[in-house]
Amino acid sequence: MASAVAPNANGIALATGANFPDGLAGAAFAARSGWALLLVNPQADALNVDQSAYLQGARASVRSVTTVGGTSALPESVAALVAAGLGA
Repeated sequence: MASAVAPNANGIALATGANFPDGLAGAAFAARSGWALLLVNPQADALNVDQSAYLQGARASVRSVTTVGGTSALPESVAALVAAGLGA
């Protein structure tokens, strides 16, 4: 879980959990940047309980969110769910 690996990350890399290359690239980027990696369902209309809990706990420290693979991998609606979870 992201809270165990990057509890005070100042950024989050979003990647689809449905396609492993984006997750691998996102993991490398996030690790190098000291960010958390959050795998999300590209067809989600809501975040799961663990994702929501992490975002609530990370609100104070996260300043940047980057989507790996762009909108072809994760639609803007999913990024908006994450932004809402961060209180943005």
